[in-house]
Amino acid sequence: MDVLKEFEECCVVVCGVKKAYVLNCFKDKGDFIRDFYRNYEFVDDLYVDDDVLKISVADWSNCIEKDVSMIRERLPECLQLVTSGNVWFDIFNKSVNKGAAIKFVREYFNIKREECMTFGDQMNDYDLLNNVGESYAMDNACDTIKMVF
Repeated sequence: MDVLKEFEECCVVVCGVKKAYVLNCFKDKGDFIRDFYRNYEFVDDLYVDDDVLKISVADWSNCIEKDVSMIRERLPECLQLVTSGNVWFDIFNKSVNKGAAIKFVREYFNIKREECMTFGDQMNDYDLLNNVGESYAMDNACDTIKMVF
């Protein structure tokens, strides 16, 4: 969280088990936040009493690539940062991602890799797309996803 404090123009969303938390200073972005989160609360402080699943950040600076690079370099080794939309990026535990989830579901239901198909558009879909037999990039996908899938 200390790393993100330097990026005051970015809207940080702490995604917990109970709800998502957004700083009060971003109340004017309520309509935007509502497009992505159903259960959220504006708070004075992001150190919340909840189990944190991930941190999402909306970066409207037009420098998202630069900001992502700067933040990524300063994160602990156990965390990863990936883009999840045109202005969004997510920070979460490296072992938790859509690829691990689809692999778990496949193994649980005894579904072969080649029996699965996925679609994705952002880097948060990369591991998902890599863990099934057929993967497709959406028309609006970021360039990296389009090049690989």
